[in-house]
Amino acid sequence: MTDVATLGEALLRLTVPSGTRVAEATSFDVRLAGAEINVAAGLAALGRDADWHGALPRNDLGTFALRRLRQLGVGTAGVCWAEGERLGTYYVELAQPPRPVRVTYDRKDSAAARLKPDQLDWPTIVDARIVHLTGITPALSDASRRVTQRALSEARASGVPVSFDVNYRSALWSATDASAWVARNAVDIELIFIAERDARLLFGATGPTSEIASSLWDRLKPRTLVVTRGDRGSLWFDGSVVREQEAVPVQILDRLGAGDAFAAGVLDGWLEGSVAEGMRRGAMLAGIALTQRGDQVVTDRDELSRLIGRVGGSGSVER
Repeated sequence: MTDVATLGEALLRLTVPSGTRVAEATSFDVRLAGAEINVAAGLAALGRDADWHGALPRNDLGTFALRRLRQLGVGTAGVCWAEGERLGTYYVELAQPPRPVRVTYDRKDSAAARLKPDQLDWPTIVDARIVHLTGITPALSDASRRVTQRALSEARASGVPVSFDVNYRSALWSATDASAWVARNAVDIELIFIAERDARLLFGATGPTSEIASSLWDRLKPRTLVVTRGDRGSLWFDGSVVREQEAVPVQILDRLGAGDAFAAGVLDGWLEGSVAEGMRRGAMLAGIALTQRGDQVVTDRDELSRLIGRVGGSGSVER
């Protein structure tokens, strides 16, 4: 049994040099990405057994993705090879205010979007302490929607807890479609992650974040609901008490992947029976991720523990 099984999309991330526009790019930094991969990699960095299940094209880009997954320590036994398919890509243009970071996707009809439920090894996927899914996968295509629904039903039938990050993407589906799907499918599960902005947009939640958490918990009935608020921190609600977690102050280098690093930290604490400790770890992992290039957080458990112990202190040099 693995600690965490993830299921989702693999993407090729192409980033232009800082200060350069995609429209005038002559070179790119090439990395592997994908929300579920990022979570699995974050857990693997802490020594957890974390597997990724999904489709890769049987070509050189698929081989690149497989090798990178293995370098990250992520289990790859659940990779489905797809003949004649493509790896979705996205292009990143990093920027400083007043310009926002710009992301351009090219993922239509990718191997992930064309993956069908009967291509996956479900007994292996649910042979885990918890299964982690996101709202990105069901938004990719009708086939991906069926895959995610099957994952939820297989986990329920096997008595395996589910973690679900709403992770709304407006470029993939409307707020109406996303909220209806989540309300119909992602209910009565172990953990739900949702950004405050998505809670307001998808579910019409109003008022302070604590009230948003309480109202969504009543609607979706997870065991624990986690609401993220960017640099204002996060909070979680288990049906009785709302608890808050401060964000870690950082100088941001790359915003992408921080939410997935946070989810990895929460899951790490959950595996030890403490969501509270997971929230602390998640906040620090998100902070580390924001100071690094790429989607995956690069760290280890020793560094995580040291940095948590130093929160509030000044910067230093380790020799």
